[in-house]
Amino acid sequence: MFSVIKRRFATTEKGFIRKASKTFPLTLIDCVDSDSVINLTIEGNCSQATTPAFLTPIEIQGVGDKTTADEYKITVVTTDGSTGGATVSTEILLAEPLRYTDVLNTGKKDITRKFGYIELDATWRGKISTYEWTSSTGVRYCGFSFPPIIAMSKGTRQKGFCSHAQCTRTLADKVWFGANNDRIFFLNEELFNSGIDGFCAWLDEQKAKGTPLSFAYPLAEPITEKATVPKIPTYKGKTVLSINNAVKPLSGSAEYFSTTKE
Repeated sequence: MFSVIKRRFATTEKGFIRKASKTFPLTLIDCVDSDSVINLTIEGNCSQATTPAFLTPIEIQGVGDKTTADEYKITVVTTDGSTGGATVSTEILLAEPLRYTDVLNTGKKDITRKFGYIELDATWRGKISTYEWTSSTGVRYCGFSFPPIIAMSKGTRQKGFCSHAQCTRTLADKVWFGANNDRIFFLNEELFNSGIDGFCAWLDEQKAKGTPLSFAYPLAEPITEKATVPKIPTYKGKTVLSINNAVKPLSGSAEYFSTTKE
């Protein structure tokens, strides 16, 4: 699905400015030439292959495939929409993938980060606290709590992701985001009974297995960082832009020069 949104069309030397938005693929109509894109935005996402659980952890993936250089590659595919044949791929390399609601702006050459990410190991020992609470209905909750690296968004049971537990934003979860606003809670009675020493030993075991306990969580305030972004090519006439990555963006938009208003 796509839409073309008509703007206030001031006459420019290059052409009229149009915008295609919603979800990829984006269709750009009547592009002026091979360099028609003014700005492409890509909204990040988080995905897990299956439902994570304590004994079957699942990696939290964002938009961007990891390369051998410990970078994350987003591949934008430009297709000649008039013929449906010719294509060219443009690679955007980032230090971190685009996670849930992060936004890359190619025109501004920046990323607005809205989600943080942490991986725990025994070096977190001094930040970890035990947690125990019994609800008014007599249900006992116990585990550990720890602060995020960057301040977390306020509000009870925020949306988030965990490698070792499903997050449905209910009390039944083994992970709570936003409780007390400044800490993440990981609930597990077996680990709780082993104390902080046992928990830290388990964290190092998980890291050694390549399945570190990890979390993606909403930030209190967006963080803007610079990005190195190549030009996104177009074809004269109709152009289709798609994203060729394992995790697909939530949405996107392209502002571009066109020979027509409508």
